[in-house]
Amino acid sequence: MTKKDFVVNCIQHMDIESLDLVFNANQILQETTKEIFLKKLNTVFAIFKKSGDTELIPYIGYCNAYGCTKEQGEGYSFEGNKSKKHFSILLFESKDGEVFIENCHDFELSDNTIEIKEIIKFYIYEDEKIDFIADPKYSATHTICSGALIQLQKHYTNTIIDKTIYTAWLDKFKLTHLSLNTYAYTHSYVFERFDNLYLGLKELANYLENDNSAKNALHEFEEIDIHNEEDLLKWLVKYEKTADNLVLFLEIHGDINPYKLEESSYFEIEFLKIDVTDFKNIIRFKILVDEYYWEMLDRYKTYDNNEESSNQRDLEITENSTSLSYHLNKRGFQL
Repeated sequence: MTKKDFVVNCIQHMDIESLDLVFNANQILQETTKEIFLKKLNTVFAIFKKSGDTELIPYIGYCNAYGCTKEQGEGYSFEGNKSKKHFSILLFESKDGEVFIENCHDFELSDNTIEIKEIIKFYIYEDEKIDFIADPKYSATHTICSGALIQLQKHYTNTIIDKTIYTAWLDKFKLTHLSLNTYAYTHSYVFERFDNLYLGLKELANYLENDNSAKNALHEFEEIDIHNEEDLLKWLVKYEKTADNLVLFLEIHGDINPYKLEESSYFEIEFLKIDVTDFKNIIRFKILVDEYYWEMLDRYKTYDNNEESSNQRDLEITENSTSLSYHLNKRGFQL
C-alpha cells in the first residue's frame, strides 16, 4: 500500500490518529502547519459522525477550478455512507514518497451519475498560513474583534438577552465592522465569526425599527370594521411599507412558534439567545397582515394567473406585482 492509498484509507475510516503519522511534524499542508490542517480535517470528520456516518466512500475526481487541469487536480470526493454528504480533497504523492493533500471547493467527480446533495468545506485562513505577517491594522482589528466576541460569550452565552444589550454592542463596534470590508472573507476566522454575528444581530435590529409602526397598526386595526372592505383596504395600504420590511421575518426566524410566544422564547443568532419579547408587536402584526393582505391582493390584482406565469407582464407590473396599493391605483380606487 502506497502512502497515498494509506491516506485515502485513513480518511475513509475517519482515522485522524493514523493520518497524523503519515506527515512529518514540520510538514506544510495547504500552506499551513500539519497541526492546523489535521485539526480542520477532524472537524469535517465530526460533522460526518454527527450525521450518522460510520465510513466515507471515496470517489475519484478532479478540481475543475479555472486554471486547474485534471492532472494537476486529481483527488477524491468522500461520501458519507449514511448522510450522503461529500468532502473533497486533492491528493498527490511525489516520486520520493512524500504525500501532499489539500481540500478542494471546486471538485468534479469522474462518475457524473453520482448525485452530490451537500458539500462540507473548510478554509485555511490567511492568518493561519505559515508565511502570514501581521501588520498593525490587522493586529488591532483582530484584537478588537476577538475581545468583542469574548465579551458576549463570557457574559451572555447561557442568557436570553434583550435589545438593549445587542443594540449597544452593535453601536460600539460599528466602525470595526466597517473596517472588515478591506479584508477578504477568508482572511481570518475571527473576522468571519465577528462579521456573521454582527450581520445577524444587525438584521434583527433593522426589524426592530418597524416596532412603532407595527404597534400603531395593531392599535388602529382594533378600531376598524374588518367586515367593511374599504376600511380594511385602507389599513392594509397604509401599513404596506411596514409589511414589506417584514416580509421575510418569520421565514428567516422560523425557529419560534409565532402563535405561542412565551417569556422563555428566543431566536438563536450564532451562540446568542435573543429575547422574542421585543418582537411581539412585529410578530402579531406580521400574522395579522398575512391573514388579509394576500387574499386582497389576489382579489384586486390587475393581471390573471396565466399572464403572470407566461411572463407577459411589462416591467412595471413585475416590479409591483405584490403591491396591493399599486393594483388598487390601477383600478382607480381612491382610498
